[in-house]
Amino acid sequence: MATVQPSLETVADAQLLARFVEVGDEAAFAELVHRHGPVVRGACRRALGESPDADDAFQCVFLILARKAATLRNAQRLGPWLHTVAVRAAGRASLQIHRRLARERPVTAMPEPAVAATEPIDWLPLLDAEIQRLPDRFRVPLVICELQGKSRSEAALLLGLNEGTLSSRLARARVLLRNRLRHRGALVASAGLTAAFAYGSEAISQSLLTATTQAVLTGAPSASVAALTLGVLKAMLFAKLKSALILVLSLTIASGAFIAGRDFYVRAEDKQASAQSEKSKLEGNWEFVSGKLFGKELEEKDFLGDIKERKFIFKGDKITMKVECAFTIDPGKKPKEIDIKVEEGPENERGTWKGIYELSGDDLVLCFAMPNRDRPSEFDSKAGELIMMMKLKRAK
Repeated sequence: MATVQPSLETVADAQLLARFVEVGDEAAFAELVHRHGPVVRGACRRALGESPDADDAFQCVFLILARKAATLRNAQRLGPWLHTVAVRAAGRASLQIHRRLARERPVTAMPEPAVAATEPIDWLPLLDAEIQRLPDRFRVPLVICELQGKSRSEAALLLGLNEGTLSSRLARARVLLRNRLRHRGALVASAGLTAAFAYGSEAISQSLLTATTQAVLTGAPSASVAALTLGVLKAMLFAKLKSALILVLSLTIASGAFIAGRDFYVRAEDKQASAQSEKSKLEGNWEFVSGKLFGKELEEKDFLGDIKERKFIFKGDKITMKVECAFTIDPGKKPKEIDIKVEEGPENERGTWKGIYELSGDDLVLCFAMPNRDRPSEFDSKAGELIMMMKLKRAK
């Protein structure tokens, strides 16, 4: 019994593309043109109007499909991909038109009629370019449902979404699209947007279908279509290279940021380890040897009390002088830095005493500025300077 071949209308895009790539199946490619032609034709005619240039852009899109058929990764989303190529082709054709008109413009410019400032712009040519600027999660459902005309259930199945999520994305896509058009100077009602989606997307004429299929199969398009196709392919290659370059730069920057972050944490850990090692060397009791305050030698009894009898005790993160205070050090600085936070005592003594220190075996030199003043840069206390310098020796 003979096997009944399924009608091409029921064959998936991926299978049609495979037939064309593997055996050059003319009917399979013609079905793809017939199936996706309205979306492509609509994008071309919204941008270029009912013109031969729109038909050239239409043929260009399917010539590019034939060229790229073997490398397309997700044939199930062929409609959105073709819409993207159609927008590129229409944009390229529009650029060629402007260049041609510029060459043909007479030397003496003819005066142009004044246009009233309140006249609304024609936003239809902007529609497809703004669709392309939507994020993919909104753009793809919009093209599949609003331009290809697939049902919510079909689109949800194709995209692997539940219908609620799909409907939410479609609604958001329409809002974003209307906002983008409004920023371009167009006030678009919801009904106007729906009508715009349908503009120019009626069934493809047999003559255009045949001309396009033959141009693909024979590899002999018209000169204008060939030139347009070459320009669009170059633009697509440039865009691909640009995207690859951006990706490489992004990865390089990210890698650099990771290395910088890693080095920062390594340095922070090293700094902390160095500080802990230095604090262990400071641990214990220290005795006063000599010192200066505001440029004068410290008296036997000064603001610290009986200074010559007082012990200076370092223990962990605390130092006890007149009272117990927290301290931090940074032995990586030159000179090494020490900060003592005083929370008790007279008001003029409370605050952070910023200082420097020098540790050499059992000898320790400390030099501090009074609270809320700049850290001293040398181990000395001169007349008029609110700086205290002390030399200590480890207690036996």
